[in-house]
Amino acid sequence: MMRLRLKPLLAGMSLTLASVMLVGCGDQGEEAKQSSQADPSMTAPDGSEVSTADVKQAVGEATESAKETAEETAEKVVETTKEVADTAAKEVETATETVTEKTEEVTQAAEEKVAEVTEQAEQAVVEDVASGGQLYSTCVGCHGANGEGGVGPKLAGQAKADLVSKMKQYKAGEEVGPMSAMMIPQAQQLSQAEIEAVAQYITTF
Repeated sequence: MMRLRLKPLLAGMSLTLASVMLVGCGDQGEEAKQSSQADPSMTAPDGSEVSTADVKQAVGEATESAKETAEETAEKVVETTKEVADTAAKEVETATETVTEKTEEVTQAAEEKVAEVTEQAEQAVVEDVASGGQLYSTCVGCHGANGEGGVGPKLAGQAKADLVSKMKQYKAGEEVGPMSAMMIPQAQQLSQAEIEAVAQYITTF
């Protein structure tokens, strides 16, 4: 009889103990879930656990560092570009000044050369007129002292090129007019320079 009474009692105690254990396990599971949601974690390559908060912090720091690096790089690029532009501007200015100086030197040298050549030409004309006047002394009897004409035709007013051309024809023995027989031997005694000088002198009449 005693054994029959103990069986229901033991069974009731077993059920009560099982219920308590189930409730305890349920509470622990809920706490673990809440803890995982509050501070989730992950495993690093070395096996250590790293929380999500740590990861977020590291990412934030890396982003901020990259931003600062980009800003510094941009500033350096702007500064370098400005330096290059300033250097180029100075070089262009220097080159412009050099070209200007050279241009002025060349211009001055050219002007001096032109003045020299002009002076030489004027001197040559003066010499031609002087020597031409001496040579023309043999022509005065026929053409007049001022080329006004007489036995021979009037020479005053004729262009130098025409006078030179006619005298060259006479020098070559060509007949130009009725006075050719007299002019040919006279012209043949003159050099090319003397013909130029006489013609130059006649243009002063």
